Amino acid sequence: MFERKGKWLLCLLFALVLSQGWALAQAQTVKITPLGQRTGELCAADRALLFEDPTGVRVLYDPGFTIAGGTDRRLGAVDVILVSHNHGDHIGVRKLNQDPDDPKATCGSSLPSTFTMNTNTAEIAAAKNSAVLVGPTMPLFLSRKIETIRRTPTPTCPGEGLDNEMTVPRASPCTVALPFGARRTVTRSAGAAGVRIAAVHAQHSDAVQNTIIPDPISTYVREAGLPVYGGLAIGYFLAFTNGLKAYLSGDTGHTSDMHAANHQAGLLRLFRAYDPFDLLRCARLNAVGTVADQQFVKQHAQRIDVAGRRDRAAA
Repeated sequence: MFERKGKWLLCLLFALVLSQGWALAQAQTVKITPLGQRTGELCAADRALLFEDPTGVRVLYDPGFTIAGGTDRRLGAVDVILVSHNHGDHIGVRKLNQDPDDPKATCGSSLPSTFTMNTNTAEIAAAKNSAVLVGPTMPLFLSRKIETIRRTPTPTCPGEGLDNEMTVPRASPCTVALPFGARRTVTRSAGAAGVRIAAVHAQHSDAVQNTIIPDPISTYVREAGLPVYGGLAIGYFLAFTNGLKAYLSGDTGHTSDMHAANHQAGLLRLFRAYDPFDLLRCARLNAVGTVADQQFVKQHAQRIDVAGRRDRAAA
């Protein structure tokens, strides 16, 4: 699946919209750290982003292949894990097997990694006691993976009050569905301000890779040449305590949610589009203006044609 997806153009479009409250937002910064295949480079397999709110709440988005499981020294605390869909390069059917800080670390399509039946997501959640907030069909699947690692049942994440508040850090991992229209608030102290997380639509397939499904089902679907339906892919909308908001589109073409996002002030937009046509549509749809190099970070490090110019992806 990685090789197939490596042929697609997958981009992150960052567009910051300034508002009157932006000066206040700068006073307390949300830290965003990419956890990629090689430090200082943007490699084809890179998906994972780690957000840290000023309150200390830490959110990992799409672990993918480029984290070395729960023992990766770059992680630190991980209070929440968000996974946009079940595809192997997002849920993580492999984990990194090289030091990303090594000057000799690779950044090509030949990813030094090892297979994990339990998924990178579950390994990290089990090691860090993370709350896993995912689409409607994913919680039970991931809870069983976490249970296999910890040898104890995985509970459903709690939610208190009208804001579905959950306090972190937790004593054990948990999973929960985040349906469309629902919202979760993650806080370091009950009743205090926290990171608000909601699900948004993403137009994308969501098959589960048969290699992480136990036999005999895995054999049946492989021999039949069929994917295993994994539900609906999603994106996320995050509101941080300093006023910054982030729209994480997930893997998608353009959707109506992008129109709604366009009216949010102080918004960080992270788009993943599959080809230059989707990329340009997303730019126009969100009133980003002319397509310029500084507005794009290409997540797949092959040469692409954007606005008539050929550019190599850079960190």
